[in-house]
Amino acid sequence: MQEEKAYFRLHLQENVKYDLNKFRSRVREEFGSYLSESCIEELFKRIKKYVSTTLEPTIKSIKEKLRTLDIESPPPTARDNYFSFGQWVGLFKLSEPVCGFNSIIVKPKVGDQKFKYMVDEALGLPAIIGFESLSVILTNIIPYRDDILNIIYSDIVYKYTEMALRGPLPRIAEDAILINEAQMGRIDVNETLKLKAKGTQLIASHRSKLNQAYIPMMLIAKFHYMLLKGIDNLISKIENVEGLDLIKYQVELLKARHSYILTSTPVSAYLDLALSANIEDSVLIRETRIRSGVNIWLKAIADLYESYNSQVAGIEIFKPELPLQLIPSSKIFELWTLKIIIQALEISQSNIKSVDAGLTIEEVEKELRLFYNSSYIEGRLSKELRNRMLLKDGELRPDYRIERKGEIIVADAKYKSKITVQDLERVIAYIVDISTPLKTNGNKLVGTLILLTQKQPTTSKVEGDSELITKHELRIVRVNPSKEYEDSNIEKVKEAIYQF
Repeated sequence: MQEEKAYFRLHLQENVKYDLNKFRSRVREEFGSYLSESCIEELFKRIKKYVSTTLEPTIKSIKEKLRTLDIESPPPTARDNYFSFGQWVGLFKLSEPVCGFNSIIVKPKVGDQKFKYMVDEALGLPAIIGFESLSVILTNIIPYRDDILNIIYSDIVYKYTEMALRGPLPRIAEDAILINEAQMGRIDVNETLKLKAKGTQLIASHRSKLNQAYIPMMLIAKFHYMLLKGIDNLISKIENVEGLDLIKYQVELLKARHSYILTSTPVSAYLDLALSANIEDSVLIRETRIRSGVNIWLKAIADLYESYNSQVAGIEIFKPELPLQLIPSSKIFELWTLKIIIQALEISQSNIKSVDAGLTIEEVEKELRLFYNSSYIEGRLSKELRNRMLLKDGELRPDYRIERKGEIIVADAKYKSKITVQDLERVIAYIVDISTPLKTNGNKLVGTLILLTQKQPTTSKVEGDSELITKHELRIVRVNPSKEYEDSNIEKVKEAIYQF
């Protein structure tokens, strides 16, 4: 057996523009004089070509097709004299090795340890608020619809199935003739006379047997099997991806739940039939609806199965050479910040609803709702004005919206330590359009901007224009992605969102 050749990996930084001189310095810094000048130039050209022909167009396609993600991370770019991986970090494999190099590792600007801390914290969200959030987490960090679709449906299909199996299952009557010395049911006169003509004293009886309707059970079995296989495929893809151990564990829990359904009564009896019978899905769906009786959950599962099939058929596969662990770092920062806000609001497992890449968490007793990446179309500004204020399609989508006892504040997370005029214009638009005057804060409109810092977490605030009819206030929180500052991060965010 031929041994696999060992290749080198070059480490680059996210969001850094590399021209040839800067690239040469980076290579020399890591490998000294190992590479010749011609190899460095060839490697530079090859990486630039990879970014321009593979990464840049595909990530642009992802951002256009999956608009609900609202990915703010600068994309990879390549021009005549430079390239940049933007804010997309991870392992990138070149199509062909160059001078002993076959892959690039793009390292996060906050450092490996802090970035891993943010990833671990973000991926731990489902354990805090429930499995409903898992599809949202994965959709935001692995934006490939074909990989995530099964996760999106997994939890709700499992819950609907549990409810369906607890309710009255539809039954069909099967008529059988039993031959015995004693009467076993309604006598079949003709068959009994035939038996007597043969000189026997046996009696033929009609016996009705109630069986669970097989079509709805077949649909359930097939649906869970398809979800199990899809999840199993995702697990195989993340098997050897660094840093996704926690996600793998949570995804395997979902797989285990589908395995449980498929091996339990009554579904297990219909699995072979579901996989071998030549029944079209449209027939399965139609007949399940017809035969569901009073079991509304079976009808709901049929609706989900129809929706799932239509989305599977509509999936557009992105370029296969893109790595699974391609992660927009701004999304990791957003999700980590989401966890901090949940902890600051002291939210436990509550009513949770996920829609596309967004999440709604509600605690009825506290009269509290937290929205992540959810659009808001009921604001005070006109669509034209929103568009002029740099908002997509006239639609407001702040990272977070907190509604408590009828009052609303907005918050936005920026994976940067310095903000631009555009960032300020956007968050002010959110405040003016969505926030409500807070009685306990002088009837001001309040918004919070959460930024990155490598120092001690801090809070500050900026008063709005005093000439406006309703005053507004922007609170700025700087958080440090480090375990050392975990409590301080929560305290500062809590101070900003509870300071009213």
